Amino acid sequence: MRPLGGGLRRSPIGLLAGLAWLAVGCQAHAGAWNLPKGEGQAILKYETIRADQAFTPDGERVDLSHDRLDRSVSLFAEYGLDDRFTLQMKGEWQQGRDAFVDYQGRGPIEIGVRWQAYRDTRNTAALYVGYAQGGEGRNAGYAPPGAGDHDWEARVMAGRSLGADGQGGFIEAQ
Repeated sequence: MRPLGGGLRRSPIGLLAGLAWLAVGCQAHAGAWNLPKGEGQAILKYETIRADQAFTPDGERVDLSHDRLDRSVSLFAEYGLDDRFTLQMKGEWQQGRDAFVDYQGRGPIEIGVRWQAYRDTRNTAALYVGYAQGGEGRNAGYAPPGAGDHDWEARVMAGRSLGADGQGGFIEAQ
């Protein structure tokens, strides 16, 4: 069996570089707030999930016969079509293994549009409609790789800015 992870344990340089990059920071827009016309944002994310234990239906913790490892690289992008409509896209590449399968391939691809129904200086409300096309990877964390074909999604979102000029954070419900 291959050891899980280990990259950061062998060399802390990657961790330190990542923390330094995060310290710089940049502005990101939250779900209920639309992007202004002509502006966009892209968020690239790498994620590793490891498990050597699981829960039984009774809630008891048990050791897995084989470790589970899931890795993914995803790109989330948004673009303001105008001040009331924002185009949203997400795609990912996955690889992983568990007791039953080793897999590698494209995860789900999602595309949708968000309409800003209401917005003032502190509050916002929006509607989102999107479509997802399944891939060869896990289309849901609980499902085997490749399970699922496509799906539609609709959301109602509301948010409120906190602090002066919205610089103190926000609360959002979807």
